[in-house]
Amino acid sequence: MIFNGVKFFAAAGATLLLATGCKDEERFDPAKISSNLGVFTQASSSLSERRLIEVPIGELTLPDGKLVSLDPLVQPEKKPFTRVVEPGSYPVSFIRSASEHSRPAFLVIRFSQAQVKKFEIATIEGQDVATLKDDEFFGIGVDAGIAGFANAGYGAARAKFEAAEQEKPGSQYSNYYDDVIANAMPGKEADEFAVDHPLKGEDGAAAMTQAGWGDGYYPTFWGLDKDNKPVLAFIEFFVITDGDGRSDAEKEEAAALSKMTVEQQADNKAAFKALEAGDDVAFEKFLVEKRITPKDYILGRGGSFLLEAIRQDRPAALRAMLEAGADDAPAPSDQFLSKSYSAFARSMDEYAAKAKAEGKSMPAPRSKELMGVVAELEKRPGTSDQSKSSTQE
Repeated sequence: MIFNGVKFFAAAGATLLLATGCKDEERFDPAKISSNLGVFTQASSSLSERRLIEVPIGELTLPDGKLVSLDPLVQPEKKPFTRVVEPGSYPVSFIRSASEHSRPAFLVIRFSQAQVKKFEIATIEGQDVATLKDDEFFGIGVDAGIAGFANAGYGAARAKFEAAEQEKPGSQYSNYYDDVIANAMPGKEADEFAVDHPLKGEDGAAAMTQAGWGDGYYPTFWGLDKDNKPVLAFIEFFVITDGDGRSDAEKEEAAALSKMTVEQQADNKAAFKALEAGDDVAFEKFLVEKRITPKDYILGRGGSFLLEAIRQDRPAALRAMLEAGADDAPAPSDQFLSKSYSAFARSMDEYAAKAKAEGKSMPAPRSKELMGVVAELEKRPGTSDQSKSSTQE
């Protein structure tokens, strides 16, 4: 990223989705910065397939065709981009995951219905893509958690409004967020947005929403048609990757399902039901018959059977998994564990002891029976159990 002359870097691991063509684009490939360009090269109907939804904000008028990308609270006077569009009013929206309470992933302004054929980084006067190296990019700095598109008159209108408010006799004007934006963006959780006109009857305006992860540095890209004309512009908030709006849990569940037959899915759910009910005999039968393995992902729950047995304090179930060959190395679905299942069990015990010392009754410590089995599990550091799909082939 580059902001106020300082260079910043994009998140590592962006997937290349779209090759670009001209000399400037050879020096700077937008696909190295954003793995989400594919979202804008297909029809809007594809958003649902990507588990994304588009939320309309309103129309933004660009009287002279000049567009500004900014944090409207911190830099209302920011310069417009060097590329201009036809003067007019254009719809602004944001795109987020279809999951409830998801953060905005992109802020978009659309200029035509043409197909996007390529992308370029949006630049202001004095910025040269030839100076960018590796995954550097030009972007906007957000320091108030809000980002937006504005026209070239917004900064002057804001300054004029604030000066007038401060000059009023007995003025109690505090700041633009508290006195204006907080009221214009009422609490709508993930869907907060506003189109702000500081001065009624004047053109200065900005369309804004929450800035993805909040404060940070975000690039703006132009989406261009076959004639190099702007189709849209969008701010990339780095909330999703590869154009996929599913949550990490949804992706994990889908990956697990793709490796299971209908029968395996039924066994998985039934085994978890037995574990949850404390039916040790039924649960052990699933293991003995190799209809599940200790480190299988639990559908609808997440994590493995091993992890869940420790969470639910089921020593008999844990022993049955030990006899089925379980080791102490976390399964792929349990990679959030810092070390091992045994370390996880001890940490639960330590947390319970601390809670008890503070006069709290919850959480309860793990039983002696469970910790005894955990001690045996610890003697098997292992790497990973054989996956369920491979054991049943």
